[in-house]
Amino acid sequence: MNKKFPYGYDVNAYIDKAFYMKRLFFALMMLCAGMLTQAQTIHVNHHFWDGYSLYTVKEIRMGKYFYMTTSQGNELTLEKVDGKQGEYKLIPSRQAEECPFGAQYGWRVQHITQESQNFLAIRKPNGDVMWVLDHTTKDEEKCEYLQQMMGQEEPCNAVNSILLNRAYLRSNVATNAELRLLRNKILAYHGYRFQSKDLQEHFGKMAWYKPVDDNSTIKLGIIEQTNIQLIKSEEAEREENQTGDLLGDEPYWETEEGVAECIQEYFDAVNKTFAEGSGMNPYDLDKKYYSAYWNEVMAHQQLARKES
Repeated sequence: MNKKFPYGYDVNAYIDKAFYMKRLFFALMMLCAGMLTQAQTIHVNHHFWDGYSLYTVKEIRMGKYFYMTTSQGNELTLEKVDGKQGEYKLIPSRQAEECPFGAQYGWRVQHITQESQNFLAIRKPNGDVMWVLDHTTKDEEKCEYLQQMMGQEEPCNAVNSILLNRAYLRSNVATNAELRLLRNKILAYHGYRFQSKDLQEHFGKMAWYKPVDDNSTIKLGIIEQTNIQLIKSEEAEREENQTGDLLGDEPYWETEEGVAECIQEYFDAVNKTFAEGSGMNPYDLDKKYYSAYWNEVMAHQQLARKES
């Protein structure tokens, strides 16, 4: 029987429309899920920038092994973790003699696609991010230009809104004390109530700092979470390597004694090579033993003598 609703709606037509809308809703849900999966998937020719080099996905084997290279010949290989979307781990590459980024093989790599961000985060065993590679559609020259532009941004202004990388931290933040303040500035921006007296005094001078009553109410974005962990990793590495402040004492190899030792090693290599009758000419030796870095050091010292 074809009944009608009080206002003239046909029952069958209403049911058909409801069924159609349900199917449309389900299709949209599946489409959104597919788009999310697509966003979390690494494809051939995808590019990832770490602040130093542009890594390009060259090959994907068996849908599980992702091989990347740079124009400088660096290699990076990831193995997809079964059953975990966006989860990978570092594995040895074809030619690389050691694990890149100062990491270790087996460490977890997470493909993060949240809050309009898309990047690879290499995590230490304690879970902290120690290196990031930002997904980009730019070429290497454009990436280098953008890195320079980011370098002109004051760290305290960038830390809450820009995904930082280790190259930026090493170029723009000289001391571990500054790294600590930078890391805690992220929290201070949200009104975090500090226990340390020096942090209370430092941020208490800032007009924008408004401490909250309960720190547990603070919610950090994915950029802020990642930057905090990245800065902690940089602090830990400087302490472990006993480098401490990057602008502290002059490195040995940039002192007169260090340069003299390098030059002596160079001439020792020249004498040894010609003594063995290898036939190498001085230009080849110069490229092999006397790097552009030392040429730069010598040029700097010569310029300093002229200016004095």
